[in-house]
Amino acid sequence: IGTMRDAAEFDYSISLDANNRTLRWQSKPRSVRESFVTFTNADFLVLNKTTVELFSEEGNLALNVVITPTESELN
Repeated sequence: IGTMRDAAEFDYSISLDANNRTLRWQSKPRSVRESFVTFTNADFLVLNKTTVELFSEEGNLALNVVITPTESELN
């Protein structure tokens, strides 16, 4: 758990791969120290029932999460 500045140094992606389909979401993480209003005004991934059914296998949904340093932080 870090500050908002710490969170800005990373990117994350969430991907779902199943049934010959791929869905990928990439964004910056948010600090848990940000206000509730900040979260409600931000963009985020919402999976509805239809999407979950497309990507589930035998009732299981696998989310692949990758967190990486921001490209500029690597140099």
